[in-house]
Amino acid sequence: MSERRGYHWLTYRGVLLGLLILVGPWTAAPYFRGDEVAGRDFALGPNFFINRWTYEPGLDTRLQLAQATNYFHGAGGSLSSRDLYLVHLLDVQHELTDHYRVQVHYLRDRDFDGSYQRFTTGLGRRWGNAGWIEILGEPVPNKALADIGAAIEQAGARWTGRLQLMWPNWLYDTKNMDAGRMHTVPNIQVSVAWQPRPSWRWTLHADLDPPRRWLNPSESFDFHFEKYQGDVELYWFPDAQAAWHLRWLGEWSDHQRDGLAQRDPAAFTLQRTYWIASLEYTTQREEWLGWRAGALHVRFDEDWVFAHDSKATLWTDRYDRILFAGHAWPLQGPWYLNTMAIVSLLSDHRETGEERLSDRSEQLQARTAGSMVFAGDTFRLEGGAAVNWHRARFGGGFVKVWVDF
Repeated sequence: MSERRGYHWLTYRGVLLGLLILVGPWTAAPYFRGDEVAGRDFALGPNFFINRWTYEPGLDTRLQLAQATNYFHGAGGSLSSRDLYLVHLLDVQHELTDHYRVQVHYLRDRDFDGSYQRFTTGLGRRWGNAGWIEILGEPVPNKALADIGAAIEQAGARWTGRLQLMWPNWLYDTKNMDAGRMHTVPNIQVSVAWQPRPSWRWTLHADLDPPRRWLNPSESFDFHFEKYQGDVELYWFPDAQAAWHLRWLGEWSDHQRDGLAQRDPAAFTLQRTYWIASLEYTTQREEWLGWRAGALHVRFDEDWVFAHDSKATLWTDRYDRILFAGHAWPLQGPWYLNTMAIVSLLSDHRETGEERLSDRSEQLQARTAGSMVFAGDTFRLEGGAAVNWHRARFGGGFVKVWVDF
């Protein structure tokens, strides 16, 4: 086994970078953006979760990415005839001297409020032998919408931790052009990784957006927002190839848009509860070949009430139960064939309108995906397609790429 593929990534840097990467999939945007006031720009169709999961990086890919300090990961795939799943993630870190480092982080993704982009830069100063203090910011042309924050990292013999505070739109009250006001409380993120033994690891991530208010006279609304997320993971590495991953992720959010004009049709209240529990096994931990299998249970509950447009009001209570299994087959040289079979049982209950007309449905979904993969030491490109057997139709194409700089 080469040094790059060995246990050195379980050191301080490897554990911390692994934590930051592995909390990525299925998570929402890191903090308040402002577009939450408009509602999401895509629909949650019956195939949404099974399709999205097909394009998410698996445990094998995430464990490989955890070894990289500077990398790019991208994925794109069809969610529907009109909607494209698109994720871009770029992380670059460079130590200027023994005491200073710079970081660049770019993320293009979506959560349940809509698609978004983040571009954050940071300057860090070493603190002690195993710690860093950083100043962070998101530079944008409109000064009123600029974000600023700070973070502190610390590591022990078997643990690492990070505390980050970000103030979204921190100059809004003094730089906006419409006498608007924003209650700029900080977003709080806490990440902890604990490695009691070389074969076990726990990670914990909390993302807290306390209640905030945004008063915008030019667009005639008074918006209240808060959101809380938690993510707990357990990893078990029984040998050099195999890995088990147990995870629970949850989110609760509350949105309220009040119109400053009477009977504003855009006024709404929205409460959302979302959680996912998953178990995944892979024999592809150190190489790209082998088996991958697991199960997910997704719960999505959303109450979207329009005060002056009762026909648009929608209550949703949804469960997705997903089983999957796949295998990577060697071909020639760095090429191999990746195959996956997925089965999902969807239970969906919706109530619409002022009368709360009820619609209950259950659907068994089956999907297979196949892709050709080129895997080098620092570059991986995958392209493929899926078939939805429960509808007997093409399920869409997809592309995934990662580059270790």
